[in-house]
Amino acid sequence: MLEVAPGRSPAEAIAWFNDPANGHSAARVRGGLVGIPRGTHGFLHGRLSPGEYVLLCFVPDERDNKPHFMHGMQTEFTVQ
Repeated sequence: MLEVAPGRSPAEAIAWFNDPANGHSAARVRGGLVGIPRGTHGFLHGRLSPGEYVLLCFVPDERDNKPHFMHGMQTEFTVQ
């Protein structure tokens, strides 16, 4: 989970992961989950400050080994 930096967009935060050598990240890592077995669920608990957030899946795709977020497995949300 990424917290988008003030004045930046979720799209900018995601774009940095496509090319991390290109400038500074537009987001700060706030946490995440790893090792969730297929067919099960995971939960992330915490307190979030108001702002824009992005959830990305970094599991590699079986066909091309790219992270799933590069195939659209991502979501954005706002905390008021």
